[in-house]
Amino acid sequence: MTGEFEDRHGFPPGTNEVRLADHDDQVAARWLAQVTTTPADLITFYDSIGDVTWADVGNGYFLEPARNVLQRLQQEARRTWRAGLLRGL
Repeated sequence: MTGEFEDRHGFPPGTNEVRLADHDDQVAARWLAQVTTTPADLITFYDSIGDVTWADVGNGYFLEPARNVLQRLQQEARRTWRAGLLRGL
């Protein structure tokens, strides 16, 4: 794939990688399973794969670490809670 990439697109390929899950990733995957209705297959994936960056495959594929998903869920919950408080005033 990368041998023909630059000829086809006019620029060299970026970094494309699959990072294996470390202990922290596995802990985050277990937390994600406990606090959400995330499908079991995705939890199994996150238990093995930390994140994926395939910027140069198709339109690009990016799978963030489970801890980032948890952080976004927490931020969204805070926004929703605050919005509910403001509506009650």
